[in-house]
Amino acid sequence: MALEHLAQSKTAQIETQAIRVLFLNTRDSLGADVAVHLSLARWLDRAQTEVWAATSTYEAPGSSTLAALRQIPDLTVLPLDLGRPLYGLRGAGRALALLRNVRGAASLARLALQCRRQGIDLIHVTERPRDALFGLLLARVAGCTCLIHAHTSYYRHDATRLFNWTFARADAVVGVSEFTAKTYTQSAGLPEERVFAVHNAVDGACFSPAVPSTARLAMRARFGIPAAAPLIGCVARLSRWKGQAELVEALVAVRQTLPEARLLLAGGTMEAAPDGNGDFRAYLERRVVELGLSDAVIFAGFLPYDEMPAFFGALDVLAHPAVEEPFGLAIVEAMASERPVVAVRAGGVPEIIRDGVDGLLAASNTPDELAVELLRVLGDADLSGRLGRAGRLRVERLFSPRRQAEAMAAVYRRVLGYGPIEQP
Repeated sequence: MALEHLAQSKTAQIETQAIRVLFLNTRDSLGADVAVHLSLARWLDRAQTEVWAATSTYEAPGSSTLAALRQIPDLTVLPLDLGRPLYGLRGAGRALALLRNVRGAASLARLALQCRRQGIDLIHVTERPRDALFGLLLARVAGCTCLIHAHTSYYRHDATRLFNWTFARADAVVGVSEFTAKTYTQSAGLPEERVFAVHNAVDGACFSPAVPSTARLAMRARFGIPAAAPLIGCVARLSRWKGQAELVEALVAVRQTLPEARLLLAGGTMEAAPDGNGDFRAYLERRVVELGLSDAVIFAGFLPYDEMPAFFGALDVLAHPAVEEPFGLAIVEAMASERPVVAVRAGGVPEIIRDGVDGLLAASNTPDELAVELLRVLGDADLSGRLGRAGRLRVERLFSPRRQAEAMAAVYRRVLGYGPIEQP
């Protein structure tokens, strides 16, 4: 009886003890995936989860991850020299970055000791190769569980041996959609019991329809767009698979019915042009000229996160023509802003949008069909309003930060072998 009572006591302790999680960020910029981790760090229930964050002291110009982390209550922030990313570097610059990464490895070793002292249970990292590798090494030295949060799907032709090696040894992989998670079981061959899906989220207090009309008009004026012009927006890295080339073609058909329509493209690019002449933005700019759309397509470039609510507020419709979007955070941001969305029926998008209910879906690589759906929204104020309101309600029900944090905490407990959280 004494042994049985002791076992029950230990089980109860495991079921109620707080999980200690460390978010590790080795990146030099605050991208969309890092922003998701910032949201989780803020919204995880501190009664059930103690949260740390280790982040690189080296940051590229732009929004600071370190500053954003320091604004989160009840979060222990550990600024560390974690070396330098190698992407885009050549010659002496790459050699210097490699030397810096030696110091980064030393910081990682010290961090492992700190994790042991603090009793950290789990290391949470993105799937970026450097993040994932550093996270796995840290977890193994510190005796922690390693969870890789996959914001992109797995494609065998893009995966390196080191990437595959890292994922094969991670304790858990969390995809941002069921679609993304399945690519890691079906294409990467990871065991289903180690792969989970947790949808991304959007803060409805930040992205909302309550954007002042002055801010909407100012955003339009900034890019020379008339106040009354039908405005289509697209928020995505300029890339072949994001579908901006098809969207530009669709605009030709849209303009035949609505000659004043404009297209505003937000996002930078690192991808080469498919014709080998410059980058993908240069390619799109040439296509715009070829199609006679020079007065209708505006390239906004990369916009800071705090400017995005006004950006969505300025739109009449968001177009998201990506071919295999892992999730589509911009879609949910637009829905939270009560902007109607026209997207492609592929990837994780159908997990967000119910066609005809809270958005419209078109087939992949079909500019004509995309144009038809865009014209439906732009030509029907009642439909536009209904889709926008329904989209906002869907985000509040399914894609809130609290819901995402609760789902991630449940994954933590399952991976660590803890019992379920008892609901009051």
